[in-house]
Amino acid sequence: MSKKALSLPFASTEYDRRFERLKAKMEERGLDATILCGPENQYWLTGYETTGFHSFPQAMIVKRDGTRLLVTRQLEVENATDNAYKLPARGYQDDESPGAAIAKGLIDMGLGARTVGVEKKVPWFLVDVYESIIRGAPGAKLVDTSGMAELLRSVKSPAEIVYVRKAAKAVGAAMKAGLEAVREGATEYDV
Repeated sequence: MSKKALSLPFASTEYDRRFERLKAKMEERGLDATILCGPENQYWLTGYETTGFHSFPQAMIVKRDGTRLLVTRQLEVENATDNAYKLPARGYQDDESPGAAIAKGLIDMGLGARTVGVEKKVPWFLVDVYESIIRGAPGAKLVDTSGMAELLRSVKSPAEIVYVRKAAKAVGAAMKAGLEAVREGATEYDV
């Protein structure tokens, strides 16, 4: 049975360019890998998205050589592997420690004694998860990389600029239609 084609907003070359930019930043910071905890950063790199990001801890481990692993709730694994670019995933059960699962991912990827960035300032990245990673991979040197991926995301590529322009036109059309619908006696639903 063949795997269905991905329906991502960008071509694979865009995601590859994004990784190259992230890799350069990791090299500059002396990182062997980074753990992306923010859903926006995971989406930027692979197109992976879920509505459950606030309900269960997950982390995307990205090595400088391009190897990646999403550690997420078991029920989310199929979504990640079927709907994201180059993203293998490993799940943990609801009664298991997400931090211990992330630490096991680090060790299995050969990062148990390496320098690894971690986005500490993500609201969904709980202290308990961080402490569990430290306990599970005590030889790893964890370095705060909060904001690193956001800075990369803030510089738009030509492909992203095309999407921003399309989005601006759509918003403009919606605003025009909304303004034209505003009249005395009209309800919010009418508008």
